[in-house]
Amino acid sequence: MNTRILIIVAGLMLCVPICAAQDEAVAEAMAGLKAGQKGRISADQIHFIKLLGEKWESADEKQKKAIHSLAKKNLKSRDKDVRQTTVEALPKMKGGKKDKWGDSATKLLVPLIKLKTTENDVTYFGIVLDSIGLIGHKRGIQPLTKLLKYKDFDVVAAAGLALRHYKDSDIKQKKEIVKEILKMYSSIDGQARDPRNTTAQRRYAKITKPFETSLKALTGVKDITNAPNWQRWWNNTGKKAKSWG
Repeated sequence: MNTRILIIVAGLMLCVPICAAQDEAVAEAMAGLKAGQKGRISADQIHFIKLLGEKWESADEKQKKAIHSLAKKNLKSRDKDVRQTTVEALPKMKGGKKDKWGDSATKLLVPLIKLKTTENDVTYFGIVLDSIGLIGHKRGIQPLTKLLKYKDFDVVAAAGLALRHYKDSDIKQKKEIVKEILKMYSSIDGQARDPRNTTAQRRYAKITKPFETSLKALTGVKDITNAPNWQRWWNNTGKKAKSWG
């Protein structure tokens, strides 16, 4: 047996106890979360969903499916801290072939957008949107861009900012996002230019920084500011380019 084979065999032998220990740790955390859910012990639900986010890569496929089911149950909790911690843990629970777990995690988060518990808490709403963006699955693009037309401009700003996380997406997806951001940005900019329209001016103040942040992250262009200049760049260069940055 040559040296290379000996190294591989030794590595496999070493992995057996380590991998078994990792799987056991995941199983213990899952059991802890289940018990916490059954007993409605918020502290345990918070602790173990965080732990499962940290141990996600150690879980096998069957465990990952079960973890997402447990996360779904946490998201129905009456305790806001349980829900919020779960929302913040889900971006760690992605990956797999064709990012099937990112798809699954996004499916768990998107329905939260329409819940009253989300609509009535702007801070929590923003955390939900940012987590959708952090997951970065294409399934999250349409819900986020749709919210650029939302009635509450704090939510519009949060959706706009969450879209910055798609900076590593393919050019087609990034163009779709930038086009939608610019529609809203240009519209509010035009309204805000009327000195009598103080409402539009307040809206413009809320969206400017998050929109600018996302536009620069998505395009890689750092020397453009304000809606008219971005629109000019888009018309002359951006929408025709095969790549950005």
